[in-house]
Formats: sequence, structure tokens, C-alpha cells
Amino acid sequence: MSHVTLIASDHELPLCDKQEYREHKSGGITVGFPCGFRVAEHRYYRAAVDALGFALKPCQYELDITGHDNDWRSLIGYLRENLSPGEEVELLSLWVGDGGGERLLRSRGKLSEFDLNALGMLTKIQYEPDLTGEFPGGLISQICLTVEMNLPKIPRLMSLEQVATGDTYEFACAHRYPESHWSPDSLYLADELWGIGDLIPDLDQVFPYPSFNWYGPTQIPLDRWERVEKLALARRPKLEPFFRTVRAWLERENRGADHFWILGP
Repeated sequence: MSHVTLIASDHELPLCDKQEYREHKSGGITVGFPCGFRVAEHRYYRAAVDALGFALKPCQYELDITGHDNDWRSLIGYLRENLSPGEEVELLSLWVGDGGGERLLRSRGKLSEFDLNALGMLTKIQYEPDLTGEFPGGLISQICLTVEMNLPKIPRLMSLEQVATGDTYEFACAHRYPESHWSPDSLYLADELWGIGDLIPDLDQVFPYPSFNWYGPTQIPLDRWERVEKLALARRPKLEPFFRTVRAWLERENRGADHFWILGP
């Protein structure tokens, strides 16, 4: 039995390879792990998937994704770049060979309704319940998430008083870090698809790996932040209020410094 993850669309999508090998240092130990995603031609498992007999959208692509939160955010950026509001795309977790379920379990919703946990279903084994509702570890579920593309929310910057979770990015003034963290004069942005996730395509372009630390501090020169803003506004003009708030904050709080900090959770 083999597992394949697919993207299925009503029209062709561009092939894409954004996989890379990253290293993380902690306590003197360096740990390496693969991350990113790849959209490739659906060839190797095509006949086996067709044999399942499920009605799928015609343009199908193999999706190779490791399942880290930032990988899902990057994939969402790819989908938003290549699909228009109102279009639907299918994200599928299929098992071919003995042991896979005979039914396709479908869930449907707008892109803004899916969170990272829901998308993570595609990389985890799910078992079909039996007639009693128990999960005895028998057939593995075949899963299809049908996602309708809709206009995403505007990222909302918060004050320290509004922060409800530690999964938050801090925009800190140049003179605050590293002396202090969680400063009252910082801005805060949620670690979610419609928070920092909305800036991933632009941050990745201006700060190619490993220059942006998603899990720690990154010094942000103002000239490079201006490039992030330019790219983001060209992609999505409705982000203007977000960047206007950041500009006003820098003028008011950053004491004329040529950089600020983004501190990861």
C-alpha cells in the first residue's frame, strides 16, 4: 500500500519545487530536516489512483509536502497566486493498494475557513470508523478537501494587551531587542494563515532561506522591508492599511533607526 497526496483543479497549474533542507541549532546540537513543498506531474501513481474510481477534477498533480506550518502557508500562497476567487481546488490524501478505504470522505469549505490543523489531515493517517463508530485500525480513510478560493482576511496587527497566545510574531523596535521582549511599544501579528502567513511569499523572496528565522529573531533593514511592501502590494493592494500601520509605528517608535526586528514565536 502506498500513499499519494494530490492537487486536482479544473485547469492546469504550474509545476513548482520549493523544497529545501533546513538546519536548526539548539543547545549546541544541529538538527536537519526537509521542508517546503513540490507540485509535480501526476504520473507514477496515475493508473493506481484512476483504479480507485473516484470522481476527481481533471488536472491532477502530485503534492510532496512535509507538513510544517510554514509549508502549508507557502502552499496557500501558491494556490492563491494560481486560482481566482470562486474557483475550487481539491486537496487529496489517497492510499492505493490493499488497506485503503473504498469511499472518498469529502469536506468542503472556503479557504478562509480552513486552519493549519485541517490541512494537516492530508499528511496524517486517518482510519474509517466501523458500524459502532469505533476506529479499530482497519481501512485507512481516503480524504478530499474541496477548497473554494476566497479573498483572505487582512492581517490584523495587535497591541500587547490584545495578544491572547504565545504563537505570535513581535515587531520590535531596534533599541528594544535583545534587551527586552514582549514590549508594550511593539506590534504583534498572529502566527496563522491570515497573520504572518499572508506575507510568506514576499518575505521568502526578500529574505531567502536561511536569512529569515521563522522561529526566532530576524533583523529587518528598512530598505528590505520596503521591498517586502512593494512586492506584497503588487500582489494584493488591500494590504495597504497593514503597511501604513507599520510605517506609522516605525516613524513614531523606532527612533530613526535603519532597521527593526521581527521576533518569531
